[in-house]
Amino acid sequence: MKLAEMSPLYEDSARRIQVRMEELRLRLRTTEDPDSVRCLRQRLTELRPMLRQCRQLARLTAHYYDRSDRYHDASRL
Repeated sequence: MKLAEMSPLYEDSARRIQVRMEELRLRLRTTEDPDSVRCLRQRLTELRPMLRQCRQLARLTAHYYDRSDRYHDASRL
């Protein structure tokens, strides 16, 4: 599998993480239990870097073979 073929997989993962984060935010707004609030905030904190990394990897793998894309020179595999 080429890196460019992996890009849609990372995009899909990012979408799924985003949807899950939206669900957790909704629950956070409707939850009054302090322990649940703490757990929901912790989970959101854990998901943020995962979302950022999936988005970055989607872009990197989509344009890895493009010579004109110098944005990712420092992160070449």
